[in-house]
Amino acid sequence: MPTKEIFVDGACSGNPGPMRIAVFSNNPKIKAVMPTLSVDGTSNIGTNNIAEYHALIYALAIAQHIEDDIIIKSDSKLVVEQVNGNWKVKDPKLIPLRKDARVLIDMRKQLFNVSTTLVFIHREHNLAGHLLE
Repeated sequence: MPTKEIFVDGACSGNPGPMRIAVFSNNPKIKAVMPTLSVDGTSNIGTNNIAEYHALIYALAIAQHIEDDIIIKSDSKLVVEQVNGNWKVKDPKLIPLRKDARVLIDMRKQLFNVSTTLVFIHREHNLAGHLLE
């Protein structure tokens, strides 16, 4: 079975500002989504980096039932490098988000013995990003 691709993107109007995320996949079980974020239940104000992390976490959460290898593509170099362990997380607001992403990645590995690969792509190749335009 071919590897599933999931594209993720997050954005905010202003930085910080109201956040939106988008997730797009070639897997028919994953619909294109563009939810408005509510971080603490009442506010959707955050930074671009927080929105990017939430897009990844949302994609990982909906991918928990996919028993195949997946590749998640993001145009956030910061998120990709931090989650992959290549860069340190310096912003205290991002530390729990990175942890949540790693937990979801590790959970897929434990449950199904499948890989979850996170890769950086340029913005113009991010199919999820086009949903936010």
